[in-house]
Amino acid sequence: MYMQKRKFTTPFWWMLVMGIIASAISMGILYFLMSQGYRMGWLIRLSLFYLPVIMFVEAVMYWTIRTRITYRRDAWNHLILFTGAYVFNYVVRALIMAVFILHSPAAMRVASFMRTVSYGQMGLFWGLVIVAHVFFARVLIKAFAKPLVEEVVESGNLLDDVLD
Repeated sequence: MYMQKRKFTTPFWWMLVMGIIASAISMGILYFLMSQGYRMGWLIRLSLFYLPVIMFVEAVMYWTIRTRITYRRDAWNHLILFTGAYVFNYVVRALIMAVFILHSPAAMRVASFMRTVSYGQMGLFWGLVIVAHVFFARVLIKAFAKPLVEEVVESGNLLDDVLD
């Protein structure tokens, strides 16, 4: 009897929920900036939504390949690293600023310190995003790869199996 592989839909739901959360955060930021009278061009508005769009596209891709994911560890690595990068982007910046404001307010006034913290945070964020998408690419490559099928050559001799 033919046994069907179980569908692996966790990455789809994970990325869908992440996309909804990221969209809500971006909408909140956009609303706050507009309510404060901050004038924004279309490029700044679009830059708030590139991560939610990426998350929704990845959710659709995971839904498309849900029955073809054979090596789930790559999918989990992608999900954890990408989520970590997104959460890290906000949490680390807030923690670093809070620690230095509370313990060293003079350091916050130094522009070079702020620039170094921003560059470090951006480097960590984009590094995690790139590594996460290497795993996502592996998931896609393995999902769309042709399965390896061994050709079995049957000989007429019944003892060949015993001798090999």
